[in-house]
Amino acid sequence: MLELNVLESGIAELLLRPENLGEMVHQAISRHQDSAELKQIGLRFDIDPDLPEEITCDRAKLLRVLDSLLSNAFRFTDAGEVQLKITRVHDGLLFQVTDSGTGVPPELQQQIFNKFSQADDSPTRAKDGAGLGLSIAAQIVAQMGGQITLQSLKGKGSTFSFLLPIEPRLTVPH
Repeated sequence: MLELNVLESGIAELLLRPENLGEMVHQAISRHQDSAELKQIGLRFDIDPDLPEEITCDRAKLLRVLDSLLSNAFRFTDAGEVQLKITRVHDGLLFQVTDSGTGVPPELQQQIFNKFSQADDSPTRAKDGAGLGLSIAAQIVAQMGGQITLQSLKGKGSTFSFLLPIEPRLTVPH
């Protein structure tokens, strides 16, 4: 909750430094190896070979976003695979986390980025969480100059995507 309040207040600053993209991806993926093995789900990553070796970013915040998206992917996937894919699109990097999980019904796809919201808000829901992860991830991505989007079909999985400028710009608080 504190992290979200700091992000929403506009006082959180980006700590921009050159970072090795491959190392960050390996760090993000390695945090979820145990989940993949435990659930017997494939975990893949695909980095466009034409991407720069280093990018300027806030490593901790970018890893926070990837961790949130990958955690959700594993939480809602019981079979199949989870994939992190990074490609170059114009002057930016497109990050995509795709799963073969339960998917998100169309009527809930926009609200899951709101605080305390989940795809299953029923009292009997089977998945834990406070409904803050995607809201925090969306705030961080916005601060880095991007926006998270979702493509999903109920029962067919989801793809969460965000495009970041290769040279991130600081956002101006509203």
